[in-house]
Amino acid sequence: MPVDRFAFKDGVQNWELRSAELGELNLLIGVSGAGKTRVLDALRTMRRIALGERLPPKITWEMEIHSGAKRFRWTGKTGAPSQRPEAEALMAAESLSYNGDVIVERSRSRFTLSGRDYPKFTRAFSAVALFDEVERIAPVANVMRRMLFSEVDRHRDATISYSRMASDIQTLQEASRTPEAIRSLVDIPILVRAYLLQQNCVEDFAKIKSDYCSIFPTVRNLEIGPLSQYVPDWRSRYGLRDEPLVTACKELGVRGWVTWPIMSAGMQRSLVHLLEDALAPDDTIILIDEFENGLGVNCLDTITANVMARRGRVQYILTSHHPYIINNIPIECWRLVQRRGAVVDVRPAAALPALQGVSRHQQFMRLMNTPEYRHGVQ
Repeated sequence: MPVDRFAFKDGVQNWELRSAELGELNLLIGVSGAGKTRVLDALRTMRRIALGERLPPKITWEMEIHSGAKRFRWTGKTGAPSQRPEAEALMAAESLSYNGDVIVERSRSRFTLSGRDYPKFTRAFSAVALFDEVERIAPVANVMRRMLFSEVDRHRDATISYSRMASDIQTLQEASRTPEAIRSLVDIPILVRAYLLQQNCVEDFAKIKSDYCSIFPTVRNLEIGPLSQYVPDWRSRYGLRDEPLVTACKELGVRGWVTWPIMSAGMQRSLVHLLEDALAPDDTIILIDEFENGLGVNCLDTITANVMARRGRVQYILTSHHPYIINNIPIECWRLVQRRGAVVDVRPAAALPALQGVSRHQQFMRLMNTPEYRHGVQ
């Protein structure tokens, strides 16, 4: 999977993640406060560094990444900004190697690319951001670009203005005729990509609709479109100026369409999970914090099964406390998160002696009673 190993240290927030090995599906488990969300936040920081956003101060990292047969090791360190209020953090050191050969080596005073010294480049950006189109560096930038953070928590309050995006959506619809083309639009909001799939790839959207209806048996139809298509008096009813793109469903015993913002949070969250799984390109890294949030037991079976089905083509890094989710993901995918003071460790739970040679249900119950889990924060 794209990210094989990751270590991170934050000198401002004063915490450290020791080197953690990651697989194709990683379910981070542990008591509250152990550091599960911090691991995801650290990966979010690395994506920003790779894509050229403002550098955070006093960060140190090491990542092992692969793209196809190409294996990279990327390390770096940012310095503390000067005392001037407007000052920004700068790169203090960075190294990038490819299959063991050094591509980039930099310090405060020197920059070496493929063995040749160059004049100093700006230290306001990582080398991956500066040279994201260079053939030997681009794969790392692409891996980090495909690191996607679930839109589940943002979707309920976020609106896509169909009024303002109609011409752009039409252009995308004409240019993106296949599921692969639509999946490649990773910077386009998930609802827009889902609309394109509905319009251009009927069978693929029908699979999402079938999964959704299996979760909510009272749903008879599911569509995505401009609000006026489902609520003609949307301006007076909702007091909106711009017409949004919305999800809408027909339910048994309910007159008319049920649309955003009336659709329940659980129904919206379930749909976003299904859309993210279906629309993620191969080799995407999907990060979801508290996977079970807002989902009833009726939702978990199908959504967890979809994650398992795409395992191997998509790398998942999830956090969860829910027994159903933990029980239905193989133990080899469990990653136990523990914290000792400011140091976070992530280790394979399958290595715990107490979990050897017992059923999956027994594994979960024993995990809850192991000292490694119960005393996960010390």
